[in-house]
Amino acid sequence: MITIKAMGEVREFDNDPEKVSEMMDTILLLVEAENLVVDHLMIDGVEVRNNHRNYIKEHIDEIKEIEAIPAGKIDIALDNIEQIADGLESFVPMMDILAEDFRQGVSERGWNEFEAMINTMIQVDGWLKETFMMVLDADDNSYNTKFDRVRNEYQKLYNVLHDIENALNYDDPVKAGDLIENKVKKHVAETCKRIRETLEFAAEKREKKDGE
Repeated sequence: MITIKAMGEVREFDNDPEKVSEMMDTILLLVEAENLVVDHLMIDGVEVRNNHRNYIKEHIDEIKEIEAIPAGKIDIALDNIEQIADGLESFVPMMDILAEDFRQGVSERGWNEFEAMINTMIQVDGWLKETFMMVLDADDNSYNTKFDRVRNEYQKLYNVLHDIENALNYDDPVKAGDLIENKVKKHVAETCKRIRETLEFAAEKREKKDGE
């Protein structure tokens, strides 16, 4: 028997892989009823942050207890954008190298790095959209403007990626290189700046709350 604990409620399920979806639905309903989200699960003392359903299915026979650890939507959103900023900033050192590579005609390595960057940017775009929806659904609307600024700046960056693809499709790698050096770097920096401003705003709010 598996004991589910969430928001002070306790439910029990058989150790049956067919019950995993029902377990997760129960956890989500209990947590979301308080306008919170699941930060992670503690499964028999093991912290599980991702792929909850798969983990439960893989260990279904021996699991005894699953406890849902909730978090506020704003807290999760802030954690998301901090990770996004860290990831975007890691691209900055290679921008000049990639831009020069494109101006020289695009090597196989340069093309692969560009594809990796594109794929990451697409993932970030999806992640940001989910994050912004979470912020809009949160109880605290004081963050809306901050997150809007992040979204607007990232959209400028995302639009440049399409311009680069168009340049490459029209066999103009020099233009693509110039866009990477002059536009992508700029909008990456501005997006990260907006994210850091939002994180600073959150830190100031926490300090003010703790001081009351």
